[in-house]
Amino acid sequence: MWLIKTFDGTRERNIVAHGWFARRLSEVLTDFGYRVDLFLVSEHYDPITATKFILDPVTNEPLKLPKDYARKLRDEGYFEVYPFSRRTAVAV
Repeated sequence: MWLIKTFDGTRERNIVAHGWFARRLSEVLTDFGYRVDLFLVSEHYDPITATKFILDPVTNEPLKLPKDYARKLRDEGYFEVYPFSRRTAVAV
């Protein structure tokens, strides 16, 4: 999986995509003038909270993967990920 970090002028967005789609999406965002950083990431699993997440390579903050992320990657090619809420504990 690839993590695309982009800044759209108001906030930073974290988008997960795979293979060719990640490359193409980063090229399109760059063409539109957005700052884009592309990182190869791997999935992690927290057995305490039974959640899957990826680690942000810049801040080392866990980003929660949706439960149906495999279907979203297969059908849509990408999805946006968000940091865990401060109330959610994750053993990293």
